[in-house]
Amino acid sequence: MKRAIAILLALLMVLSIAACSGGSPTTPTPEPTVEATPEPTPEPTLEPTPEPKATKEDLLAEAEYFTRTEMEDAFHNKAKAKTFIGNTYIFKGKVKTIEEDYAWIEFNIEEDGTVYSWGVNGGIGAHAYFPLEDLVELKPEQILVTVGKVSDVASINGTAIVFEEAFIAQDHFDISGKFQKPSSGSNNADGELKISGATIWHRVYFSDSVKYSDYSKYFDKDIKISAKKIGSEYRDAYIVG
Repeated sequence: MKRAIAILLALLMVLSIAACSGGSPTTPTPEPTVEATPEPTPEPTLEPTPEPKATKEDLLAEAEYFTRTEMEDAFHNKAKAKTFIGNTYIFKGKVKTIEEDYAWIEFNIEEDGTVYSWGVNGGIGAHAYFPLEDLVELKPEQILVTVGKVSDVASINGTAIVFEEAFIAQDHFDISGKFQKPSSGSNNADGELKISGATIWHRVYFSDSVKYSDYSKYFDKDIKISAKKIGSEYRDAYIVG
């Protein structure tokens, strides 16, 4: 009897071990992998493309003459003067002072044979921002024709019409009159010229390209020259007839 019980226990142990070894191993469930969301690529910031600056030819094509009426309106009414901003004008004037980046120009508006000007000290004038290569060649009291676009109106010792885009449209002018040899004390002038009907003789300085033999033949005769008007002198002159 004991032997039968021992055999039975042995069989039960064998069956128990077989059951344990025959089962499939449990595979652990992997944790889900969370992928990082990529940062969005920022759009490149585009700088605004600056507008190309106008050329002298561009301004000349759209310019209107600055009139005596506009000059007087700007002098008496600065609010009216502000309405000129954005307009392109061409005007004649006299250089009064030359600053490091602009020239202070007195308007010389010609109408019906008369030159109108309010002066610049307490009056009205233009701040013309010429290219540096032109600015360095200017002289006080020089007559110019300027073309430019009004960018602002300032109250600086009067009224200043500001032209941040400005060019010299003309700096030589035709002059006709009687020509003579330079008088004593003429400051090394090449000759002197008196306009018909005038009493003042103006010193003439010819361009280096004009030879003495070219102009001396006009002594005591009528001559026509093209020159820069600087004060009472004619500079960088050449003969046109």
